[in-house]
Amino acid sequence: MVSEQEMIDSDYDDLSDSDIIVLLIVDEKRPVLKTRLQKISLLYHELYEKTTGGTDHNAYFFGGYSDDIDESAVNLTDMGILEENKNGYALTEYGRKLRQYILDEYEDEEQIKEIENIKSATASIPDRNLVGLTYHFYDETIKNSTIVDSVRKLNESSYYDGMLLRDYPKEDFESKLRTGTQIRRGS
Repeated sequence: MVSEQEMIDSDYDDLSDSDIIVLLIVDEKRPVLKTRLQKISLLYHELYEKTTGGTDHNAYFFGGYSDDIDESAVNLTDMGILEENKNGYALTEYGRKLRQYILDEYEDEEQIKEIENIKSATASIPDRNLVGLTYHFYDETIKNSTIVDSVRKLNESSYYDGMLLRDYPKEDFESKLRTGTQIRRGS
């Protein structure tokens, strides 16, 4: 009979890079909708992986989208590590144990910190506004978007850290993502 720890060890060894990114984005605090999962992974890609050829995000109907991230979320759900409901993806009990094992054993501690910082910086930003931020700062991912007009309207009246989005420097935005400093919505 295989012990749970042996299962965790085996599953950990079989995780892809995108599986680990998904498990680092989904945490115990709240379920994560597909939109947030995709946008947090997009931000991670833009800040840290773009030059290394990591998980690629392409222009899609709703902006930056990664087939790898989506496939990982589906596979992790099929494996019983995640569960999906109307509130998004959440960890199962087994998934919480596997995620904790990653936090304890994963060699790339920097990647864990980078993703945690992005999550912290965007924690109070609603999903639709997170979409707006990615559209504004990474417009190369929106060329196939079917919602670009509604997102532009949202962005025209959006304030972050007391500035209209159009006046918000990308360097400040990315600095907050890198340091985990919360981005505040509003004037």
